[in-house]
Amino acid sequence: MNRAFCLFVLLIIANYTFSQSDSSKVLVDSMDVEETSAIKFDFRNKGLESFSWEKDFIRVELEVVANFPDVVLSQLLKAGRYNLLSSVDGEVFNIIAPNLDKAVTIGGEDLVDHVRLIIRTPGVFGLNDSLFQKHFPSEVVRQVVNNSQNKDSASLALNEMSKIKEQLNFTIRFVYDKEKALIDGDRRINKVSSILNEDKEDNKDEEINSGFIMGDKKSLDSNSSLKDVESKFGDIIMGGMPLDDFND
Repeated sequence: MNRAFCLFVLLIIANYTFSQSDSSKVLVDSMDVEETSAIKFDFRNKGLESFSWEKDFIRVELEVVANFPDVVLSQLLKAGRYNLLSSVDGEVFNIIAPNLDKAVTIGGEDLVDHVRLIIRTPGVFGLNDSLFQKHFPSEVVRQVVNNSQNKDSASLALNEMSKIKEQLNFTIRFVYDKEKALIDGDRRINKVSSILNEDKEDNKDEEINSGFIMGDKKSLDSNSSLKDVESKFGDIIMGGMPLDDFND
């Protein structure tokens, strides 16, 4: 019997923190899967890997490999490109990323970003017909059946065991694919390399002038403003709209 359809937004815009030492973003929000028995990642992705760990929640890392560096992708994160929506359909907890399919250009160049899922779970989970769910060894199933009074009670016990009671939390990691950028065109890779090298020089200036006199130049990082990023990379357009207008 299907449960009532429900939909909510994982508001990652207001609830992430940036680490300037690497390209990982921590999303402090989590999703309650409402004791469904399967999760479906129903958005464009390059597949998933699953590992078990000792913690009592499920960690989902979205690894985004793109032909632009994380200073650009961070602006897309703020604008909601990687926002996640969820719905419950029967025993399936669906997760979608509607903005991931919108075309993006940066300075007139196409963004190419691929998402891979790396999932860490307590206990054993696996993929079955595109559904991520708990897997039980045959001896465990046999023991439950043997300890049950009848077929119906065994079915109820196995159904309860299969429910996902752990919460999901999310991280997103950006990986700049320099080879992909190079294949797409020397002009782009030279432009990006020039910007990143310029930022390194900016950092040197700040180190030299780190006493009473601050460096005049401003380097880019994950917390840079959209205006600063676009001043170096060009206008960012998502879904045919300028990025600063996308959520207006």
